[in-house]
Amino acid sequence: MKAKIFCLSLLASLFFMVGCGEDDDGTEPTPNGDSTKISPSWTFTEIPELKFAEISRNGKWAIVASDYRMALLDLKNKAELYEVATSESDLDYVVQVSISDQGYALVASANGIGVISATQGLIANFSEVYIGQARYYVRGYPSMIAPSGVSYYVHGNMKFSLPDNLVWLNTTDSPNYDFSNELDLSGDGSLIASASGVYGKLVLLDGNGNILWKSSIANDAIRNVDISIDGSTIAIGDLSEIDVYASNSPAPIIRWPHNSYYAIVAVSKNGSVITGGTSHGKLVIFKNGSETPNIYDKPDGQVNDIAISDDGKIIVLATDFGGLEIYNDLGKLKYQHKGQYEGIVSCVSISSDGKNVGCIFQNEFHLYALP
Repeated sequence: MKAKIFCLSLLASLFFMVGCGEDDDGTEPTPNGDSTKISPSWTFTEIPELKFAEISRNGKWAIVASDYRMALLDLKNKAELYEVATSESDLDYVVQVSISDQGYALVASANGIGVISATQGLIANFSEVYIGQARYYVRGYPSMIAPSGVSYYVHGNMKFSLPDNLVWLNTTDSPNYDFSNELDLSGDGSLIASASGVYGKLVLLDGNGNILWKSSIANDAIRNVDISIDGSTIAIGDLSEIDVYASNSPAPIIRWPHNSYYAIVAVSKNGSVITGGTSHGKLVIFKNGSETPNIYDKPDGQVNDIAISDDGKIIVLATDFGGLEIYNDLGKLKYQHKGQYEGIVSCVSISSDGKNVGCIFQNEFHLYALP
């Protein structure tokens, strides 16, 4: 998934446990007895208590972080390239990481922004910018680098080129000024999908900061946003629905009530496959513009994170009780990390070809190479 954060809560867990039982909504159970158990090809343990991880789309790099330490990893050679620390005494804890195919990683913390290069190490570390005499803070969630690596965005109202050059700052009709809840970028960063705290809606901007549209409906506390790499399709998961938009219209083309505490979403490269996971353990798959998804019951707990390959054929779930689960686009569980009830998995990401998967498991970074 492209740099998304999902906080587990006791409330969500209690909701799931209460909601267990037989379903009457026509869902199709997914067998998992014949799934292949897989082990990581590499486990990174040099930094304890990891909380964040993302692998690049080309499968070459990864950025991992604990609260106050982060490392840029070379996945091909299974080696740590650079390690950087924030100030624990200043409570400068990490809140989000993202990485590009060129090996540039963006680390957002409570107090600032850091940019790490696979060839140069730390190339930017700052917390404010000036326009004339006016000072603007640059920090925190949501902040993301475009997968192509040409630019990065902070709060949806600031754009920077590498390493720390301010391209534009929108302080007038910004839908996200100090209030952006969620953010995602198309592959080249030319489209910005944001869940706006100001308007309470999904907002689409172009790479110059111009608002293209605000969604025609008000969403119910958007939990995550995912825009396809080609920029054609946007999906959101909020407290009550999974909604899908074409980038040329503010009216949703799909509105599907998930009837759970939350839902998270991921979109294939061209938007032909849209998948979601829910807090009460369902995998949903929309294909080829259908407004009715295929729904699969998962017997082993809520979905914490989700990622999808470019072609939409490989869907990866991070779960509470099932560990790492890897499905095909027909809802068939193909691979599973060890066995059930091994522990909570989070921060899952997948390379564009579907060959490499990364996640956080038991506070370690695990890398998997799929057959």
